[in-house]
Amino acid sequence: MTGFVEAESNFYIRIVMRSSRETVSFRFLIGQHIRDVELLQSLINYMGCGILTIRPKLPVCEYTVTSIDDIKCKIIPFLDKFPLQGNKLLDYLDFKKAVLLKPAKKVSLTKEELEEIRRLKTGMNRGRL
Repeated sequence: MTGFVEAESNFYIRIVMRSSRETVSFRFLIGQHIRDVELLQSLINYMGCGILTIRPKLPVCEYTVTSIDDIKCKIIPFLDKFPLQGNKLLDYLDFKKAVLLKPAKKVSLTKEELEEIRRLKTGMNRGRL
C-alpha cells in the first residue's frame, strides 16, 4: 500500500464556512485505473475502512477515507509504520499534524488551531516550495 500512497495518493484538508463558523474536514485518497478496482477493494478489506468510488465518466476508481477516527486510528498508524519518502512524506507529516490538531467531535477548533491547520494546508501538495 505504501507504494500506491507514494505514487497515487492525495492528502486533502478542506476548510469551509458553515453557519458563521469555519469547519475542517480531511480526506485521504488513492486513485487508480478502473482495471485495478479489485486491488482498491482489497485495501478496504485490509485497512478496515474507507469506501470505493467508481467515476463513471473516467476509467478511474478511488479508495477514500474521510472518517477522522479512521484516519487517526488506521491510516496514520499504518503510514507511521511504513513511512513514505520525498515530498509525499512532507505532505503526509503536515496532514498528520493537522489531523491531530482537530479535537474530538462536537468541540470547536480554537482560532489558533484553525490558523495552524490553514498554514499546514497552504504548504501541502502544490503549495510546497
